[in-house]
Amino acid sequence: MSKEFVNTYAINENERMLHPMERTEYYDGILKAHEEWKEPNRSVEVIQVILFNLEGEMIVQKRASEKKHNANLLDKSIGWHIRVWDTPDHSVMLETVQELEVPSFVVHWRNEFLDKLYVLKNYLHTVWLIRYVDCNTHMFTQLFDVWAVKVPKKFHLYFGVYGWSTRTIDKEAKGILRYSMEEIRAEISKYPDLYTNDFAYFLETYWDEMDLFINDIIKFQQ
Repeated sequence: MSKEFVNTYAINENERMLHPMERTEYYDGILKAHEEWKEPNRSVEVIQVILFNLEGEMIVQKRASEKKHNANLLDKSIGWHIRVWDTPDHSVMLETVQELEVPSFVVHWRNEFLDKLYVLKNYLHTVWLIRYVDCNTHMFTQLFDVWAVKVPKKFHLYFGVYGWSTRTIDKEAKGILRYSMEEIRAEISKYPDLYTNDFAYFLETYWDEMDLFINDIIKFQQ
């Protein structure tokens, strides 16, 4: 198997300097810092995609038990490390095909999203329409077996919509669930340990943006 090199950034350099690193090497460093009671000093660049259907339901994946971290937890629709020389948008389009077998169209502005939503209204059963939301860096917690390990990530967040049924095609996830916003708010409040830390963070931090995105989808169909 060929090595996968991902984008990492030194936190103490304000993320100005890109440092490509083999993915396993990065996580070995994270685990070593945890064992030595040190704060990790390097973030890894990722895409995080939260997807919805035309009814405004969120598409949630249940992570496979074979995953090295956060096994069996409920998670955002798509997560992926950005490989060296790839752009975030390219990574999103690649992952929707590889994980969901559906191509995607990525835009960056709400007005552009609304315009493309109208243009693609008869084709949303064949393509994901995805909008960029934000880019930031945050210290997440990931479960490696029984260890809760700090992992800094520079994330690029996207929301997307699709008008047909969704399924996984690999062993990255056990399956896909659909939640209304009311259902997921109630469940994560009652059973927070069922969710990954990063998914819980996005639900809390970007709840208003999700509501706006869903309202755009619903209004478009009226």
